[in-house]
Amino acid sequence: MTADALAWESSRGVPRTRADAAVGSLLLHPVQLDRSGPAVPWERAATELLDDVLDDVGPRPRGSVELLGVIEQHGLTGHGGAHVPTAAKWRRALRAGGPLTVVANGAESEPLSAKDSTLLQQRPHLVLDGLALTAEALGARRAVVWLHGADAPTRTAVLAAVAERRAAHVAEPVLEVVTGPTHYLAGESSAIAQALRGGPTLPTARRRASTDPDAPRTLVQNVETLARLALLARGYPPAPTMLLTVLTGTSREVLEVTRGTPLVDVLRMTGVLRGRPPKAVLLGGFGGVWVSWQDAEGLTFDEERLRAVGLSVGAGVVAPLSAGAGG
Repeated sequence: MTADALAWESSRGVPRTRADAAVGSLLLHPVQLDRSGPAVPWERAATELLDDVLDDVGPRPRGSVELLGVIEQHGLTGHGGAHVPTAAKWRRALRAGGPLTVVANGAESEPLSAKDSTLLQQRPHLVLDGLALTAEALGARRAVVWLHGADAPTRTAVLAAVAERRAAHVAEPVLEVVTGPTHYLAGESSAIAQALRGGPTLPTARRRASTDPDAPRTLVQNVETLARLALLARGYPPAPTMLLTVLTGTSREVLEVTRGTPLVDVLRMTGVLRGRPPKAVLLGGFGGVWVSWQDAEGLTFDEERLRAVGLSVGAGVVAPLSAGAGG
């Protein structure tokens, strides 16, 4: 079953099977959430257990620097908004020599987005696998899951998954779970790095890399990126999908679609096009760009194609402005 078909089936309450997930997709099924606030599904979603992961995709291999070639070969990029090539971030981390902290960033400071929280609630072990692989491959001293301070449901799911792994005596680095503050910038990479060094959780001015070989390093990666890494490391082909958070008239819907899916199809899937088309569509959330409907209706969810016309899906937020709205 394709990701598009699964998204269409979401309105009928048909869940994604574990077999679908095993072939490289990420979400077990789409979810509906309130239009704002923490990612609390309207229908309680089961969290994938460690035994399910082992049965479906097998144990993860140990992380090694050879994994860099795998992610470079497959062109893995970040999924937090900037879409920076993951291999480039790894190479920068390897060039520096100080103690390294690797971070799984699940703090969606983009207020409209809920894809990362949904992924952590449904499939925390894939994210933790990706974090452990990164820590092992790069020789990190610390491995941290960084969460938003207002997201108690996700924290509960992640802590339960970490406890499950410890009870199973999984051989891996110690995985820390750290809850950040609730303000808008709590998920920004430099703010996380500064907080983990004992400073305030605020962004810092971009500076040149330190010449001190013993200076601490922090590598921050989005949780979706790490989940994809966990599947790549097991030999699965890259999942040709994207996780999106779509605002409708009554809810936010988190779903997974095949890369290249037309925007109009996504809006039909979520019921946005049942009436008049929207005036415009906000792509990427509050840090994104408004696109008139005339320009938006021909777009597809392919980051390279979007960037070619000066746009980006950013953190995966799609927010239509209804035809009857002011502005």
